[in-house]
Amino acid sequence: MSNAAGFQYFGGPYVTVLSSKTSQRYRLQSDNLACLWILTETLENRLSKRFANEKSVPLECSYSSSLPLHEYYSEIELHFHKRKKLMALQEQLEHRSSQFRAIQKRLLSRFKDKTPTPLTNLDSLLEGTYRQVQQNIEAVEQAEIEVKRSSNSLSCITNLLVCLVR
Repeated sequence: MSNAAGFQYFGGPYVTVLSSKTSQRYRLQSDNLACLWILTETLENRLSKRFANEKSVPLECSYSSSLPLHEYYSEIELHFHKRKKLMALQEQLEHRSSQFRAIQKRLLSRFKDKTPTPLTNLDSLLEGTYRQVQQNIEAVEQAEIEVKRSSNSLSCITNLLVCLVR
């Protein structure tokens, strides 16, 4: 019987649970701090349920090394920068959209004139602005996904630290 089990998150990092053969201890390890939370919480809950009726063996959950506050603060800073980037991209999209609407209004007024006037490259300007708006939309969508991932990771690390401090 092996004393280790490995779990891989869908397309992501691994978490390994190691159990000691002699001292009835478990150790969880991973390269990604956020991934440890769900297995730590699950292992603690299952062991608590398993040893709830046995009074001779007290269940003790502990954390032996220092708290990973540096990684926690790094994740907070990363989340802050991603949110800041998202806000800048949203402002840029708003600017490009208003520019696109202004060009549209000018073109419509030129088309409504009774005496036709040259477009003076307004059609190519409209097309270029449209492409920029599309690129900005894709960038905002990608930034929103990054912010959600970062938020999820930060939430997992926070829950892990709460679990470790208990």
